[in-house]
Amino acid sequence: MKKTLTILLGLVLGLSLHARSDWFRYEPELRFGVHAGYVRSNMIEELPIGTKGSLSPEGGVRAGLDLSFSVFNWLELGSGLNFIGLCSRDEAWFNNVYRASYVEFPLNLRLKQSVFWLEMAIFGGVYGALGIGGSSRNEVGSYPFFGPDGIATRGDFGLNAGVELTLFGHYRLSAGYRHGLIDISNGTLANGARLYNEALVCSISYIF
Repeated sequence: MKKTLTILLGLVLGLSLHARSDWFRYEPELRFGVHAGYVRSNMIEELPIGTKGSLSPEGGVRAGLDLSFSVFNWLELGSGLNFIGLCSRDEAWFNNVYRASYVEFPLNLRLKQSVFWLEMAIFGGVYGALGIGGSSRNEVGSYPFFGPDGIATRGDFGLNAGVELTLFGHYRLSAGYRHGLIDISNGTLANGARLYNEALVCSISYIF
């Protein structure tokens, strides 16, 4: 009986150590991908008195390149280069439609788990973005979105998080949320209001 228990204990301990060694086994791998998707974006308007409101969300697009570096079999560092088009509508102010295009640089941690041909993952991190074009259109006319003649500065920085499913190692479905942390307004809005970007993003990727 003691011998049997000793053998079983040895097996359990051996499997535990093997699992732990697999958990922290260094598995460097660099992968590239391309993606395209849909963006449901909005702008959060915050007044100096502390009240918040949001403009009406509109649709946009996102496309770009993905870069990932696998550290362990459960952990990746992710980055890339994205084009993202954001759009919001201010129905209370001449029915303004704001459109802004950004080049975006994300930096994420990605936790993943594979089951046969399916990989499930969650990710989170930060992004930096640079506005490259945009417009503010209303019933009167069209105006720039960025710059001294517009309402916004070009820089943005914020947080993003989401979930992903990868099929057969190549086909990835992703859904995420991004929220700006800095005020993008250039100080020309009425009542000194501040603006923050936010968006829901769904995309399809192919990983090489």
